[in-house]
Amino acid sequence: MKAAVLQRADVFRRLSSALRCSTFTASIRIALIADHIRTILYDASVERRSSSVSGPIHTSRIISDLARNLDCMPQADVPGKGGSSGSPSGEEISPYREVLDALGRVGDAAHIGDGYWVASPPKVIGLDEERGLLIGTLPTSVAEPIFGPISVDGCARFVDLTSVRFSHERRQEFLQTLKFWLGSSESLVTWTDRTLRTIALRCGPPSGVSAEGLEIYAPDIFQTQGKLGRWLSIKDALSPIEGFRICRPNTNFRSYDTPYYWCNFTFADGAHSIGRLAQVQDVNSHRLRFGLDVVLGAPRTAKIAAASDHCVLEIGYQLPEPESRVLDLGTELETKGSNAPRRIRYGLAARGLLRQALGGLGIRINEHEVAE
Repeated sequence: MKAAVLQRADVFRRLSSALRCSTFTASIRIALIADHIRTILYDASVERRSSSVSGPIHTSRIISDLARNLDCMPQADVPGKGGSSGSPSGEEISPYREVLDALGRVGDAAHIGDGYWVASPPKVIGLDEERGLLIGTLPTSVAEPIFGPISVDGCARFVDLTSVRFSHERRQEFLQTLKFWLGSSESLVTWTDRTLRTIALRCGPPSGVSAEGLEIYAPDIFQTQGKLGRWLSIKDALSPIEGFRICRPNTNFRSYDTPYYWCNFTFADGAHSIGRLAQVQDVNSHRLRFGLDVVLGAPRTAKIAAASDHCVLEIGYQLPEPESRVLDLGTELETKGSNAPRRIRYGLAARGLLRQALGGLGIRINEHEVAE
């Protein structure tokens, strides 16, 4: 029999069908890498005579297996998580490692330390009455007989909660809420108030910290002035600063491990001095800024452009953990300029997920429909 030579478009068309994935080539490439990773971890985690390895698998083994099987894969139309990118340190990151790390953050794989990975249990995150996000290491071909039809877009997999296969018993066993997946059952405002009360108990006289080298988090001041910005150098504050503020060293005094403070100021002779101060744990500093955005009446914004089968999120800042994991479910698109907002493509099923996750951080979402 003569072998057929498939054109590039035919390769992606067949992969789209086999993976239950959208036809967007960058998403297909990510979905293929993701399901290969799930299969590697799944095979090592169940008792199978055909499996050559068992137990935890090292990152290098996973990456080498992916390279051996997928390096012949045609490149996607749009660079994203399926194409290599740089790390903050400037180091080149393998596209396979990028997807592996994303699966770890969303819960499709579990990193147990020292570069070793194991399978994670399946869960379905309820998004509404009809749609759920499938989390866990089960490959799509193994998960479909359990959960029913699955739609895929990049790393994200969605199940139909109305499917006859998704019985009451399976709801009891697998279904969890979005708040559970995002790790919090209380509102951002409640969390912010509770966290600030705890920090206030530790406030005391400043020790070795000078107001001169600080900048304060002041989105409300910029908003009042009709300007864009969030961090204001204390030297540029020409009037008294009321109440407590999150502060950090300005650029000239900043180190790699930037400390954050919760402090208030006194104002005399045109200059500010620190009144009382407490250091804010790094794990809380990022989330607190979103809570203060709401308290100060200066919320951030994001845009969602929706077409008939997908939507694109445009966002110009980092999200705190764990909400940042929703960004790993999409496919990164190209942007023009280093300061341009990120553009991330999702299947349309993720639109409700984005509304809930971003809305929970007090972010105002500007949505509009676009033509194909």
